[in-house]
Amino acid sequence: MANPPNFRFYAGAPIVDPDGFALGSLCVIDYQPRALDAQQAQTLLALAELASDEVRLRAVNRQWRWACDRLERQA
Repeated sequence: MANPPNFRFYAGAPIVDPDGFALGSLCVIDYQPRALDAQQAQTLLALAELASDEVRLRAVNRQWRWACDRLERQA
């Protein structure tokens, strides 16, 4: 039997920044042992890619707002 907290299943996919560095992971945990089928594994990867895209979009948005603020100050 596993030690506390007694998780018996973990599946994760990396969430990466625009430079490809891992920031964390999107994961699924359970107290019961199980396995992902191919479709479930593909879905987990797709969700992690969406989270990575969100990180990239926020970075681009931050840069865009910074550039707009700078242009407004110069005007």
